[in-house]
Amino acid sequence: ETLYSYLKQFGGCSESFHCTEAEKKQGLAVPLFITSDTALHYYHLIFDSSLMRMERDIFFDGLWQFDKTMLSKSIEEYKNTTDGTIREAARKNMAYFSVGLRLLQPIDSQITTAQRLKDKLAEQNNYQVYYSIIAKCGATNTQCIRNYIETNLPNEFSKNALEKYQFEVPNEVKDEVEQEIALINKHEGSENSPIFLYKEDYSQYVPRGHYTQGEKLKNYFKAMMWHGRATMLVKGSEQLKKGQSNCLKTGIISIEDAKIQTSQAVLISKYFGNDENLQKIWQKIYAITSFFVGYSDDLGPYEYLSVMNKTLQGKEITEADMSQIQNNILTSLPNPKIYSGLGDCILTQVDTQSRSEEANQYLQNTKGFRLMGQRYVLDSYLMGQLVSPYSGYYSGDKNNLPFTAVATGVGTTVRGFPRGLDVMALLGSARAKYWLQTLGDDNYTDYDKVFNSLHTEVSNLSNEDWFKNLYFAWLYTLQPLFEKFGSGYPTFMQQESYSDKLLTTALASWTELRHDTILYVKQSYTMSEGGFGPEILPSRSYLEPLPEFYNRLLALVQMTNTGLKSLLSEEEWQKVFPSNVYIDTNQKSNVLDYFSSVLEQLLTISEQELENKELTEKQYEFLDNFNDTCDTLIKGLVGNLKGAEVFEGMDKILKTTLVADVHTDGNTGQVLEEGTGKLKAMMVAYRLPDGRINVGIGPVFSYYEFKQPMDQRLTDEAWRVLLNQNPPQEPKWIQNYTVK
Repeated sequence: ETLYSYLKQFGGCSESFHCTEAEKKQGLAVPLFITSDTALHYYHLIFDSSLMRMERDIFFDGLWQFDKTMLSKSIEEYKNTTDGTIREAARKNMAYFSVGLRLLQPIDSQITTAQRLKDKLAEQNNYQVYYSIIAKCGATNTQCIRNYIETNLPNEFSKNALEKYQFEVPNEVKDEVEQEIALINKHEGSENSPIFLYKEDYSQYVPRGHYTQGEKLKNYFKAMMWHGRATMLVKGSEQLKKGQSNCLKTGIISIEDAKIQTSQAVLISKYFGNDENLQKIWQKIYAITSFFVGYSDDLGPYEYLSVMNKTLQGKEITEADMSQIQNNILTSLPNPKIYSGLGDCILTQVDTQSRSEEANQYLQNTKGFRLMGQRYVLDSYLMGQLVSPYSGYYSGDKNNLPFTAVATGVGTTVRGFPRGLDVMALLGSARAKYWLQTLGDDNYTDYDKVFNSLHTEVSNLSNEDWFKNLYFAWLYTLQPLFEKFGSGYPTFMQQESYSDKLLTTALASWTELRHDTILYVKQSYTMSEGGFGPEILPSRSYLEPLPEFYNRLLALVQMTNTGLKSLLSEEEWQKVFPSNVYIDTNQKSNVLDYFSSVLEQLLTISEQELENKELTEKQYEFLDNFNDTCDTLIKGLVGNLKGAEVFEGMDKILKTTLVADVHTDGNTGQVLEEGTGKLKAMMVAYRLPDGRINVGIGPVFSYYEFKQPMDQRLTDEAWRVLLNQNPPQEPKWIQNYTVK
């Protein structure tokens, strides 16, 4: 048996750090060991739930209004211009924004009615919500039922949404729009885009992460993915004819099509620059998502406006201006840093240097305009640099290939997949580096050279770099978990097995980060190539003493609180952290305020533990009743919103069984999946200030890393089925701190 099974014998919770009342009544025969895993998981809950509410209650309607206004302006341009290139660009924009609107717009089968809700709940044998509706509205008051569903099930569409989200696809672009929507809904892999011509990875449009928790979130995911990935390319190739696309060193589309796509971007930027309301909507979405995840490494409306203003100097746009605008964009604006799979490029060179240069050229050829470009994040950049062609060829035992190795179509073996270990090693984990070497995942001709260069880059990051957004700051928070714990720390913390446990904690928390940001993060691509029960004592609970970790997590929570207060209006703040779920009504303490106070106590207690100071009775009571603290956090997160009478998907929000795909390999057509599984129990022995040795038990993450076909990217729901039926093998280092 694993320690997880051991925990279940004594009572506990398997898929949540928050126990149900029934689980709490079972109790544990040993005191609590409060882990860093618990603190990290609760930050994930805050991060994920607040982002989800902003997407649902603020961004969705903003994006709808933005696309609808842009469609109207594009139709007007199409009707009024006589310039052939500009007219075709306007027509293409009509198609582009129609796709965005179609993806947001609910269809009839997505509407939640009382009967559909009853049928759905019957499958779960849970009629609570349905009976609440009937008790309040009766069976025939349709408007009351609509409003009740809208208030109590905000992730879903009520019938009101059918009337609210209305538009017509212009006849001139109906065929292209329908073809594009069909490919997005099929989401099977790389296909040529009917609108943009080049190959696009449509498997990315599978709603996953928290976006499976309701039809409104699913639609938002697909629409934002469209605006994050669809690119209006600036460079064209003389080797391609109009309407053709191929990934060549000289470009991915023809010169004529590049001129049309640049004209599309110029028109969008013109409308954007002349309309303050469009700017306000875009800035609201982009500023908040940038605060959470970071900025795009692609070009957007402001970058294009800067070039247009210098080039046009107030003149109207004509086809004659496009060549100069294109040239200025190519020469004066930065290139993307992460290859997103655009064009499905294939490397043809043999030697490593030439292959790297070829890959960089393909990356530069993807330069262009993205309305809401996916974001540059440190780990995607690092993983993209540690795969082929940059890592060279496999140099290890051909009969014992490591996880990262893939055979190419031209008979070579390359590093097609990165590992979570790469990221942790570059963040400072010596154990991650050890396991990369032990497992053979660094046996590539240029791996060490690239790794050392990247390690220097990461080491040179300043505090300002680490705190420029929540994503970077989350990674920074994990670094204290990689410290070497020597004299002065509890004996269990000085063992290699404990370092492996903390490595798993960091990897699992990183997985939660990737899960929460899966829509916005620009994913990296590899280009194709050719025990025993404890003695029961009247003892004390114990906190995993990691002061610097709690200090950094506290700074992250305070940054989240301060940043959101500056970015949201009072009305918007109420949508995310409504006053009727204040934890302390007198002080108007929201969940972020409360979590900060919890972390301040954890920081103080961890420092006292390392100094071998006796805690106060109040501090021991705080540790002994930590589950009650967690209860309070949960109520602050998923309490009654908008006066709702039922909790908002509490069971789904609290689960630790999450999955996220983080990298795509073009050679095998597979993705790298990072998953967190059911909780395990960690049992530790520690010395109290009075000299007694106690044993405590507490929940810790489990972690999985595995490959999956790209057209079968996993949702959380599919991952939970896989976990129960045929789970992948756990990483080897987990064996160092688990018992059977």
